[in-house]
Amino acid sequence: MTRTQRSLGVWCYGVAWCFLLGLSFLIMSSGCGPTVIVTIQEELPIRLDINKIFAEQKVVVGKLFPGSRVPRSLKMSVPFWLTKKYDIRNNSKFKQYKSQISQLQIKRLSYRVAHNTLNIDIPTQGTTLDVFIGEIGAKSKDKYDKVGFLQPIPGGKVGVVDQLEFIQGGEEMTNTRFQKFAFEMGVGGSLLIDGTVSSVVPQGQLELIVEVQVSFGIDVL
Repeated sequence: MTRTQRSLGVWCYGVAWCFLLGLSFLIMSSGCGPTVIVTIQEELPIRLDINKIFAEQKVVVGKLFPGSRVPRSLKMSVPFWLTKKYDIRNNSKFKQYKSQISQLQIKRLSYRVAHNTLNIDIPTQGTTLDVFIGEIGAKSKDKYDKVGFLQPIPGGKVGVVDQLEFIQGGEEMTNTRFQKFAFEMGVGGSLLIDGTVSSVVPQGQLELIVEVQVSFGIDVL
């Protein structure tokens, strides 16, 4: 190797070293290190029990439904309100990387019917099964925001799988709430009982498994 070649090699090495030092300085000073995106999925069971709803709303079954049938003259609406807390801070992966997490986002909210002994469709005709999101600790329905609704679920049918239908702005609202790592989910609706439509007294139970798919970035530097 000639003297000129050796000098050129040393110069190139020096330039490369200076470039790497400068790049490292920029990354450290700006905090813009590589980010790995992680996706997790968790399940939230939500249970609806018509006997419990009747008890909460003080519906006296034996008095209102003589002979275990709905009289033709009876028309009433029985509201129900179910809540469930979701806190990603309980997830093992989140605990492991908590100080490095960024870009937290809900990618999908879906549900499946795990148990269904209802003798009516839910929601009942003329009503909707709405989904609400509130901050942790929200006690009353007016502290929640409506974000979407669930598709009708036939009475007695299990295995139904569907996604939450967001209303306009609902997905953005859900993710805004989620930036605090937790939220309360509410499901609200009404049992519409009309003796001119059906004499069947509503009864049974429903269990929905809400599947929450979440993604977040882990800053590796």
